[in-house]
Formats: sequence, C-alpha cells, structure tokens
Amino acid sequence: MPSWLAAALQIARSRAWIPACLACSACLVGTPAWANHIESIREAGVPLAPVKVDQRLLDLEQLAVHQPALAQRKLDALVQGETAPDERTQLHVEVVRLLIADAQNRADDVLAICERIDARLRTLGDPRLSMLMNRTRSGAYYILGHLDEDWDALEEELRQAKLTGDDDLVAQAMVDRAGTLMKRNDFEPAAAAIADAERRVHGGQETAEVAFSNAILARYIGDWIQTYNAAQLALEKFTAVDDHTGQADSLFVAGQALQELGRGNEAIQPLTQAGKIYQEVGDKVGEARALRILGLVHVSLDEPAIALDLNARAIAMLLPLHQPYILADARIDRAALLVSRGRANEALALIELARPVLQQEEDLSRRSHFHETAAAALAALGQFKAAYGEMLRFYENDHLRTEQLVAHQLAAQRGRLESQRLSRENSLLRAQTTSGELALEEANRASRLQGIALALGGVVVLVVSFALWRQRALLQHIARMAETDSLTGMLNRRHVLELGQRMVQRCRRDDKPCAMLMLDVDHFKEINDKYGHIAGDRALRAIASALHACLRPGDQIGRYGGEEFAVILPGADAREAGVIAERLRTAVETLPADWAQGAPRLTVSGGIAIATNEIDDFTQLLSHADRALYRAKDAGRNRMEYHSDPQEALAAV
Repeated sequence: MPSWLAAALQIARSRAWIPACLACSACLVGTPAWANHIESIREAGVPLAPVKVDQRLLDLEQLAVHQPALAQRKLDALVQGETAPDERTQLHVEVVRLLIADAQNRADDVLAICERIDARLRTLGDPRLSMLMNRTRSGAYYILGHLDEDWDALEEELRQAKLTGDDDLVAQAMVDRAGTLMKRNDFEPAAAAIADAERRVHGGQETAEVAFSNAILARYIGDWIQTYNAAQLALEKFTAVDDHTGQADSLFVAGQALQELGRGNEAIQPLTQAGKIYQEVGDKVGEARALRILGLVHVSLDEPAIALDLNARAIAMLLPLHQPYILADARIDRAALLVSRGRANEALALIELARPVLQQEEDLSRRSHFHETAAAALAALGQFKAAYGEMLRFYENDHLRTEQLVAHQLAAQRGRLESQRLSRENSLLRAQTTSGELALEEANRASRLQGIALALGGVVVLVVSFALWRQRALLQHIARMAETDSLTGMLNRRHVLELGQRMVQRCRRDDKPCAMLMLDVDHFKEINDKYGHIAGDRALRAIASALHACLRPGDQIGRYGGEEFAVILPGADAREAGVIAERLRTAVETLPADWAQGAPRLTVSGGIAIATNEIDDFTQLLSHADRALYRAKDAGRNRMEYHSDPQEALAAV
C-alpha cells in the first residue's frame, strides 16, 4: 500500500478531520452561498439538524394570529427585556410583528417590514420563517391591488412550506393559494386546493383555517346555506384553539349568510359579537364590515334610523383606511336607504363617489347593486332617461350574475371531483406498487403463491373499474347540473338558448310554425322585500310547477333568469300560442296563496313572438318576445301581449 494512502486512512480512522471541517463550515455560515447550499440539501430530501427556537416567540406567533393587540403588548415587553439577541431571534421578532400587522389588515406596515428583512431571511435559510413572511406579504399585495406580486408571494410561500416537510404548513399555504384563486373567480383549482389541504391537515389551527376556507368558497358561489354551516363549523374549531380573529371572521360570515337567507333577527347576534371581537383585536376593517352588514340587517327589519346610524359609523371608520371596495359598498348601501327615505339628492352624491371604484369592479353582484341603486335615485329625481340606462345595465349584470353563479358552482364541483380523482389514482398507484412488490417477493420464495398475486391484481382491476364507473356517473351528474336550474328543476338559461336555436331551425326545415313566450312574475322584487327571499323561492317553485303542468308534449320551458321564464312552442301558430299563453297566465293567477303568511295571489305577464321568414334566429325571437313582455307590463300586468300588434293579439286569443 502506498505510504500516502496509509496516512490518509490513519487520519480518517482517528477522525482528526472533523475539527478542520467544522472550522471551514463556520466560515461559510451566514453567506448567500451557504444559504443556497442548505436549501439544495433540503430540496434533495436530506434531513437537517433541528434548529433551537425560542418557545416564547413561537407562542407569540400563535397569539399574533388569535389576539394581535395582546401579542403586540407582550412582544414589546419581551423585546425590552432582551439583551443582545442573535440574528435568528431578531428575525423571529420581526416575523411576529408581520403576523400582528397582517391580522390587523395593516398592509403598508406588512410590506415595509418584509422589505427590511427579506434579504436577511434568505441568508438565514429558515424555510418556516420565509414561508410566514411570504404569507403575510401575499395578503398585503392583494389588499393594495398588486395581483401579480400577490401570486408570486403565494408561489414562494408554498415552495418554502414544502421545504419544511410540515404537512400543516403545506396545507396552510394551499388554503392561502385557494383564497387568491377565489378572488380571481378561478374556482376549479381553488376547490381542488382546499380539498388537498383537507387531506393533509392535522393541527387544530390549520383545521379551522381549512373549515373557514370552505365557508368562503360557498359564499363566493352563492350557496348561503352551506356558507352558514361551514362558518359554524369553523367557529367551533377556532374557539377550540382560542383564535379570536378566526372566531370574529366566522361569526361575520355566519351573520352575512343569515342576512342573505332573510333571517335578519338571527343575524344580529353573530354580527354584533363579531364587531366586539374585531374591536378587541384591533381590526378596524373587520369592525367596519360587521357594522355595514348589521346596517343591511336593520334595513330588512324596517328599522331605517338604526340602519343609517350603523352605516354612518362604518363609513367613518373606513375613510382613513385603504379599503376602496368596502367603502364603495357602504356608500351604495347608504344611497339605497336614502332613496327610500326621499333623500335622492344625497343618495346621488354618494353614488357618484362610488362610481369610479365600482365601474372597475368584476364582481357582478356589486355592479348589479350599484346600477339598481343609481336607477332608483335618478328616477326619484325625475331623470328618467338616465334611470332607464342604469336599469338596463342592472338587468344585464343580474342575468350575467345568475349564469356566473352556475358556472362557479360547476367549477367548484369539478375541482373537488378532480382532487378526489387524483387522490384515488395516487392511492391506487401506491396499492399497485405495494401489491407488485409483495407479489414479486413471494414469487421468488415460492411459485405456489402466484395465485395470490393474481387475486391481488384482480382486486386492483375491480377497484379501478369501480372508480371509473363512479367517475362517469359523477360526470353525468355534472352534465345534468349544467343544463338544469337548481331552484325550479327547469332548464337553465344556457340550455334554453341552445335548445331554442335547434327547435327554431328544425321547425323552419320542416316548414312548421314556432312560437316563443317570455313570462315574468309581477312585482317580484316587492315579494322578496316584504316576505323575504326564502318565500320568494317558494313562490317561484310553485309558479314553475303550475306552468310545467299546462304545456303540451314537446313544449319546453326554462328559467331564463331571476323571475323570468322562457317557453318554446314548436309547431304553434299565433292563435295556438295565444291560447297556451292565456292558459299559463290563468294557471298562475289561480294558484293558492300559501307560499307565505298573508301573501297575495301571484300573477305573471307575458310576451308572445312568432318565428317568421325574417325571424329565423332564436335570439331575435327572444328579443321580440321580451319587447312584448315589457308592453304587457306597461299595460297593467297580468296579461299577455303579442310582439306584432296588440289588436292582432286580442283577435288571436
């Protein structure tokens, strides 16, 4: 053996190389190259030695999320008593400050702290602290409208969370990602991210966050019953971990759901309690939002004086804060209330303040509320032409919102199903891999166990077959949902348009007439305002059932949007269409008024249009029927009008 090799082996056996290596590594620690090296080790899956962390700061992290005002006081006391903290401790203190500012919606402070510590955190190479920093930075960017930077921060948050190897941190990052996707109206990947987080999560705090994200998803897609149920579940879980901010958020969402469901008396308690907790934790934005929704509750309870006072407090609180959309919502709420009180001039001034913000808004619900309120104010001031324009924009946005909600609901369902499918496939792949390895091992030991391997293969085939069958059934169910209105069970607007175009073309090809009816429930907004949306839904279901029972075989009816119904009558000429229209009108008029306590009888108005050589497109037919419908409304309601000539309509019927 060469002498140099023998010497090297002797040094290795004696471990004399260890102090030298430690000295070299000590020189590298704290440099960017060292941080990059550590990160590459983590990405390769090599475990690192645990880092000693100050338990007091870990406790303050949790307190910052739950009770930020109290956390700030305790952090100040801790910092004053600390002498010469090291770099890691200093950065940990700054991250706690970040969490406090984030919980109080102080976006500018969050970004200022991030700017101060970003480079130092990269050098330190602590993925958990980096993940927390990027989480708060993402929320601040969204509040300030910097959507591209928001998404970049979310991507970095998820990357750092995966480096920690902590399933709860990864689940939290997925929930944060889902929140931004929902704000972008991208509900399929949002629902999938929440479902993935549900499968990963273990900790109490993170479980509560996932439950709350389900409530927010249901709120975005207009499922207020599911919103309330999910918010109640989140409230229980946030209470279990003593998260005051989470409790306030859950109470707020539950109260908002009750208000949307027409249960105003029940909404007062959770909204009031949410406002008190927001005040305790120092969240002025949350407190203002709770006051605003409380104002809407008192409007529904016919208590305008209380509603105006609550709204004024909300606006005063929002003015110094950077929350343009919430402030615009509060101003439009106040404008609607002022119009009802005969103060249209004041209302119009508020509408004009909100207009620049809401004209850029993609939320169709916000835009619909804005145009409806603007139309009411302008009409009260005698500016009827401008009011008519605003009302047209309201109807357009309202129709689009109905279609959007259906699309969002389907997208969320697809996301959940896709997540379930991928989870099943991963489970099956793991089962197949395990089964294959076991079968190979047993086959090497004894050929007599080949039958067991075949049996396992058969089980896998059966499982895969069942999964595929189940997936096909779910896809068929989704297809039916895409064609059906969830409230009435009729065709939805999109399917009416597709089916109507096919029927018009078929009748034209077969040289047969084709008629179209547009029906609208009279005074339906007053029904909703006086008896509540749940009673209004019962009325719509009763009307839908009565209309469907009066049609001929082959006729088609669908809910076109809101309180409007579209009826397609293939083969019907003008006289037959008039007879059917009158039969439908009478069926609704004679319905028992049992859909609400003390309710009046329901009536509908309708417009009739007939396809001709000049009208061979279904959308043209719809437009003509819609004009006739408005003529029926203008003529006193509870009647049917033809598009062509009112005198001809009378003669035809």
